[in-house]
Amino acid sequence: KSYFIAEPGMYLPQHSHRYDHTTVVASGAIEVWQDDAYDGIYEAPRMILIRAGTKHLFKVLKAGTMILCIHNASRPEVAAVIAEHEIVGTAPQHDHT
Repeated sequence: KSYFIAEPGMYLPQHSHRYDHTTVVASGAIEVWQDDAYDGIYEAPRMILIRAGTKHLFKVLKAGTMILCIHNASRPEVAAVIAEHEIVGTAPQHDHT
């Protein structure tokens, strides 16, 4: 799956998968949360391992960010989302200072 986000400040919805997968920040930069814990800022080019069952959320920091989610395409069930998780209240924040 690929995502091109033209504007910074957008969030990719939080969700989880049944199997591990790799997310590639191909261009731009994102902030990452895994299981509601802040994981940091990732700038391209960068790979991020997302473990099975881990809720993950991305906030786009730069215009023109490209994110690639790499799953085993020979088995479509591998990429299936097992749950989508809504953010309740305000979106996660993190102090960059």
